Amino acid sequence: MKKGSIVIPVTPFQLNCSENFRFTADGKINGVNKQAIKTIEILALDISKLNDLREKALEPFLDPDLSVDDLKDFVEKYIDIGQELNPFISMVEQVFSEFIQG
Repeated sequence: MKKGSIVIPVTPFQLNCSENFRFTADGKINGVNKQAIKTIEILALDISKLNDLREKALEPFLDPDLSVDDLKDFVEKYIDIGQELNPFISMVEQVFSEFIQG
């Protein structure tokens, strides 16, 4: 995939694309390898606006009134792939992976 004449090293069309990135609870994105770091740079995936949008997408999951079981159900339903994907689904899945694996 290209952006203009620049080849994008990691694309959503690649299997396990999301494994190249790590997300933090405050919405930041980090690359786990050189290709991911370059992709973040090329696509400006680390700009404040995107960080803020990702952080806001996580807010409902961080409700202190949610029990662990409620959080697990919430995350599982959010990432359940149906007709359309929820915003920032890979990030939510990654940040809360401990709740959906156990």
